[in-house]
Amino acid sequence: MSPYDGIIEALQNFRSSKDGNLVIVVSSNPDKLYAVPDGFEIFLSPREERTTSLINSILKQYNSFTIGDVILLGAKDMDFYLAVNNRVLLLSALYAYKGARDQQKVLSYGIPIRVIDNLNLFFNINQKINRPWFYKLVVSRVTTIYSLTNANTYYTSKNLEKMNLAFQDCLKQGNTTNFSLFLVYFLISSFSPQTVNDFRQIDFWGIYPSSGLDVNDSLEAFKEYIRKMYKGKPDVRANRMQPPILERIEPTYQRHKLGSQKRVSDGCDEQFKTIRINPNYREQLRGATVCIIDDYTTYGTSCETARALLEAAGVKKLIFVALGKFGLEYYQYSYKILGDVFGKYEFFRESVKRRQDYALNNTSTKVFVDSLSGLV
Repeated sequence: MSPYDGIIEALQNFRSSKDGNLVIVVSSNPDKLYAVPDGFEIFLSPREERTTSLINSILKQYNSFTIGDVILLGAKDMDFYLAVNNRVLLLSALYAYKGARDQQKVLSYGIPIRVIDNLNLFFNINQKINRPWFYKLVVSRVTTIYSLTNANTYYTSKNLEKMNLAFQDCLKQGNTTNFSLFLVYFLISSFSPQTVNDFRQIDFWGIYPSSGLDVNDSLEAFKEYIRKMYKGKPDVRANRMQPPILERIEPTYQRHKLGSQKRVSDGCDEQFKTIRINPNYREQLRGATVCIIDDYTTYGTSCETARALLEAAGVKKLIFVALGKFGLEYYQYSYKILGDVFGKYEFFRESVKRRQDYALNNTSTKVFVDSLSGLV
């Protein structure tokens, strides 16, 4: 059986699954375009245009689409460069990968499509994901927090409870059973109109440190996939983990074991005692846009800690992403920080207020459940 068996049917299904979907076959070789099946669009690309300008040229011809509508399916490094320079979602067609030494980038970037069934699975999930993000709050002039899912397991449907428990098992316990499905949901969601414009501006990507000194491998993997998708810094050599932006210098207690009143009254105090900004970033963060990804948030303490430190470091914008949000409450703290946020500093709490001006997307729960129903 050829690895290409079923590719035409998969693309035809995508084309017919939603009004307006187009399949555009791009090649610099006109002879290859003669073999394109009926119903697919063709675009002849000059060889010298297989760079950033290619997608712009295609969008000019099909002017009812924007950059956010583009999904690229390819198996060569030129496809990698095209995707990363335009910050569009890449499906790495590994079934067509030839193994050439100069075609290695595509192996570590994008959503891997090893067999045609993976392609059909992606299309099925993708067509069900529309406005996925659950929660958004503009915390300050600099900082915005997004939460991808409603993480509650009480007073919810059995399907949502099952999905949330599986997601928590993936993030908290490192269970890899459903990791790839949740990652695909996360990646597709990041390119949705709700977040894609913010995400395209991000220079540096990091994760919020766990209460201990060990790295949350699942969260790190989520961050690295999306960092590569959006050409985030720092771009280090293969097999080397980038240095964390926020680093835990000594372990602290787990906040979820405390009562709600204690957590609110403590604020960020215990976090500041054990977290600093990594000195490796001392000359890099001023004027930059930074994203910090956390697994879950309840009252917003992680975001508030990151906000206080990174705003003191002079970032232009902070996008804080929690993969799940428990409840709707958010407490904003005002701290005065004196000293070096990359080393030793002191902090003094000035005020706290409860924020209720969040934007809530009530359709996100159905999107989350429907898109992964029967798979998780």
